[in-house]
Amino acid sequence: MTKQKAVLLFTVFIDMVCFSMLFPVLPYFVKEMHLKDVIVGVCVAIFAAMNFFCNPLWGSMSDRKGRKPVMLISIFITFCSNILLSFVSGFFTLFLARFIAGTGSANISVAQAYMADISRPEDRTKNMGMVGAMFGIGFVAGPYIGGVLKDWSGEGSAFWVGMGAAILNAANLISAYFFLKESNQQINPNKKRNFNPFIQIIHWIKQPVFNQLMWLFFSYVVAFSIMQITSGLLWKEKYGLTVKQATYVFAFIGITSAIFQGFFIGRIAKRFSSRQMIISGSVIMGIGLAAIPMPPRGSFLPWELFACTVLSFGNACITPAVTSWLSKIAPSYSIGQVLGANQSFSSLARVIGPPLGTSMFSAHYSLPFYISSMIMILPLFIITMLLKATLKE
Repeated sequence: MTKQKAVLLFTVFIDMVCFSMLFPVLPYFVKEMHLKDVIVGVCVAIFAAMNFFCNPLWGSMSDRKGRKPVMLISIFITFCSNILLSFVSGFFTLFLARFIAGTGSANISVAQAYMADISRPEDRTKNMGMVGAMFGIGFVAGPYIGGVLKDWSGEGSAFWVGMGAAILNAANLISAYFFLKESNQQINPNKKRNFNPFIQIIHWIKQPVFNQLMWLFFSYVVAFSIMQITSGLLWKEKYGLTVKQATYVFAFIGITSAIFQGFFIGRIAKRFSSRQMIISGSVIMGIGLAAIPMPPRGSFLPWELFACTVLSFGNACITPAVTSWLSKIAPSYSIGQVLGANQSFSSLARVIGPPLGTSMFSAHYSLPFYISSMIMILPLFIITMLLKATLKE
């Protein structure tokens, strides 16, 4: 592994740790400050909204100014948000901290564009899988670290949560500054600026092939986010799992997904095309989603772990294949913008999926999983439209 790739993967890992540290902390912290429960939803919503607006902004800026400066700026903004989090004392400062965090953390498209820049075409899917693997590992480590640091902070405080994340951000900033070289060889400072995410999404979604891939990824994220928001409710109500036990299952999904993306996807990508990986991943993920609510209470553990393993493998096939394909067909001077528009578009799917899932769960606990399984038919339908495409991957 090259030094550039190692530093980039470290950057992605730290970004995800700092992002996910607040997951188990936020609901308790809000209650300790005697704020209403709805504030949790408000903080999650503002973070997601800033991700939506800033993903294409950072991606496009990295095409004009370079990947490295944009990564450094976004990491510094996240650092500032975590310093502020350490001194949160009420709703306004908490809201502001999450607003700034959502702005800074929307740099996944820049990381993906950087990886695309330094990857040979035949290695791009494998390397995108490694980025996904770092996300999975960071997603597992972050909540645990956040929980420990919240205990250190004491009631009504998130001091060590913010400071711990800020220290990691500082280490990330230093390593990126000294060891991350500029990868964009097609910097175009005269390229027209466009900070409207809707215009960028609409522009690329009108283009052949980009259109199918972005809608395909959108439908996949809707299905996955339905599962994410309702599986904890299922495990609690049907199987009697505690919050801690449910966290272990989520950690298992993160770990297996990281293993698949980090160690297996590269080998699979050498034997199969992105199209074949997406088709297989959609079928496999659909089976995994449908299997989640099926096990009887007495057989929960082996069945559910098997279902989650199947789900993780399907997920590992789809995400790197789509991002790799998009980066291959994007103009070299617009890779960051394309990947940013795709990430921004998929964030809308994360807005749609959770309320859709919880409304179905109230009707029947199995319904969200069967419906999300059926939604995975959409990627299969969309990918058949690409069978007629003459564009070589």
